[in-house]
Amino acid sequence: MSGKEKLMEYVLFSPVSDRDPCSADRNYPDVYRDGALLHIVRHLKPRKVYLFLTQRFQEFEEKDHRYSHMLKHVMPKVEIQFEKCPENIKNAALFDQFDEPFRNSLETIHRDNPNAQVLVNVSSGTPQMQASLYLLAATLTFPICAIQVLSPAKDSNAGPDPYNPELAERNLGEDGHITRTDHEGRTVTFSEKRTQCVTCCNAVRAILVKNIAQLVETDDYVAAENLYKSFKELFTPRLEQLLRIAYAHLNLHTQEAQKLQDEGVHWKDFYEPSIRNLPQEAQKCYDYLLYLETLVKRQAFNDYSRALSPALTTILRMRLKGAGYDILQFCSPDYNGVFKLRNELIQQKEPCFLDYLNHQFRGPFRDGPLSAVQMLYYMSYIKERKDIDLDVNRFTKLRLAESTVRNFAAHEMKGITAEQIQDATDLSADGILNLLKEQYQKAVDIHTEIKWNSLDKLKEEIKEELKVVMRLDTSRLLTIGGSVVDDADNVIGDC
Repeated sequence: MSGKEKLMEYVLFSPVSDRDPCSADRNYPDVYRDGALLHIVRHLKPRKVYLFLTQRFQEFEEKDHRYSHMLKHVMPKVEIQFEKCPENIKNAALFDQFDEPFRNSLETIHRDNPNAQVLVNVSSGTPQMQASLYLLAATLTFPICAIQVLSPAKDSNAGPDPYNPELAERNLGEDGHITRTDHEGRTVTFSEKRTQCVTCCNAVRAILVKNIAQLVETDDYVAAENLYKSFKELFTPRLEQLLRIAYAHLNLHTQEAQKLQDEGVHWKDFYEPSIRNLPQEAQKCYDYLLYLETLVKRQAFNDYSRALSPALTTILRMRLKGAGYDILQFCSPDYNGVFKLRNELIQQKEPCFLDYLNHQFRGPFRDGPLSAVQMLYYMSYIKERKDIDLDVNRFTKLRLAESTVRNFAAHEMKGITAEQIQDATDLSADGILNLLKEQYQKAVDIHTEIKWNSLDKLKEEIKEELKVVMRLDTSRLLTIGGSVVDDADNVIGDC
């Protein structure tokens, strides 16, 4: 067995034809050859076989037990369950009538064998049955492997061959003990493998892959993951992990990140390497700036206008703390967990700053939620009294832009455009974001340039996994029958 081969349990659904379970070889009439049904069981060894029999073939089974007997001949432990053709089907040569019973049977088989790969024999039965099974393999919402068996002559079968029970068991060529000599005196054996997997791209999967790719491109990982969950049997576990990682990053979802970590998923592999070891607040701020970037790309400027404030206040606080001036020393949380700048704490720890605030507010400073304005005053105070400039002018420009853009969304029920932002602030939405990124770089004090392509790299990883998903129709079949194809691209057709 090849190292690439995976052990998998199979169950087989199969109609039957005149050449099932076996029939005489065209060139050696005293040698019997496997029909498609028998050949699949011989080489793929399904644990259980579900046989769909029309009335005619039910009569054959009742007469000499040919199907159950020969299946047990090549695989004694195989389980056999007969699926009787509905009584309302009188003519097996009519189209459409097999779709519903075949679908019902396959869904039941899948439900009863959740850990097994369902195989369908598309070489037995009438052409109408074969067409129905091929269509179901392409449209069912769980993986189906369509198996074709070539005739011994590598051609279509012509004309019925009578079944002889004695010859069938005694002279079955594929059993390996029968040889003959051809007209040129060469020894002929009959044990070659004739099963081959039909490359049948699942249409449902193809549509879902396209939809997920579009959702990923627009950074809607919630919708992408919901699609995955609705049809998860058509996808890989790796795809779910990647979608969850993207969701955790982009939505700052610490609980989801913790779940991934508990499951042993290396979700931080997709962080910018230079910030992986930074404090959690710095990592969250990096993700938040990536989120702002997605809003700019999607031109979701109403959301962008409301999302600027947390970014600005966080970076202001980080910049102060990084310089050794943690403004939280003057704060305490209220009962809702909101940090408030406290008059009393400022008086205790830096009374000169309180004098500065009283002067700026033209009266006694009152306790209030920590805001960008208060932090800008602290920066100005540090610059004036200690001659340390933490880019007060840059932050003042950012604060003005942030408040202007935020007011668009706060007071009017209308869409915000890129032109409005540019006209009102003399900065583009991208320009404001770039200023925030610049100050973030200074706040975390990393000497190498921070790259902002983490989400793009994660998207590329998801796209590559979606390509793997599209190969599932073929790659899932590569190990069937002990024959492994090294390069799946050799057998994948266009879907």
